[in-house]
Amino acid sequence: MAFKAIFRPRGETQRIDIADAMGREPYRDANLGTPFEEAIGAVRHCLKIRNQFSHCYWIDDFGRCLGFVGLETTARKNARVENVHHIQASDIDLDTLQDQEAYFVYTRDCLRYLEAEFRARAAGSTTTLFSSLKKVDQPPLCKP
Repeated sequence: MAFKAIFRPRGETQRIDIADAMGREPYRDANLGTPFEEAIGAVRHCLKIRNQFSHCYWIDDFGRCLGFVGLETTARKNARVENVHHIQASDIDLDTLQDQEAYFVYTRDCLRYLEAEFRARAAGSTTTLFSSLKKVDQPPLCKP
């Protein structure tokens, strides 16, 4: 039922909201409320990272800089766009991209931890496959 409730609606934000609403109480009841809330927050940040790149215009300043223009963000503004090449770009570097990738891995590990821990607690076990995860700070969306 949970699978169908989450994946029938369109849109990732709506799916995350449904998962949050369906999971919050059971995870709190299992004394996993804080890790659940942190995982939901991590998933939401990963979505922001993904969305900024899904509809962007990439700029390569002849090897000096890699940048991108968020076309959706620009389109939502009321200002007239005469030329997409004149829109302010956000810079991105390899370190930031690697930090973002590491955060996606961390988020996956959070979800795996929650699943294993919840199943173990539901079965009455005190032993789990995962130890507590080391928290990873949210990376910036672009080069700081």
